[in-house]
Amino acid sequence: MPTIDERTAAALKRLRVEIDAKYGSVTALAPMMTTVKKHALLDNLNGTSMPKFNVVMEILDHLELSYDELMRRVDADLRSSAE
Repeated sequence: MPTIDERTAAALKRLRVEIDAKYGSVTALAPMMTTVKKHALLDNLNGTSMPKFNVVMEILDHLELSYDELMRRVDADLRSSAE
């Protein structure tokens, strides 16, 4: 079972992948965000700690992705990297 830190890192990576797939980059999404300033969003997604829950939820709204689906994808990423 992955540790919390491994899952957090995997979730950050998956968020970046999903954002890149839909918007091309985090910087393209940043101007649409209302819960966080552009530089804070970049710091959060390039760091090692999850952004605040309301920020994650707004990102997911923009991605049209549920939190549960994000975590399913994260767990799949972790399983495939463990194999």
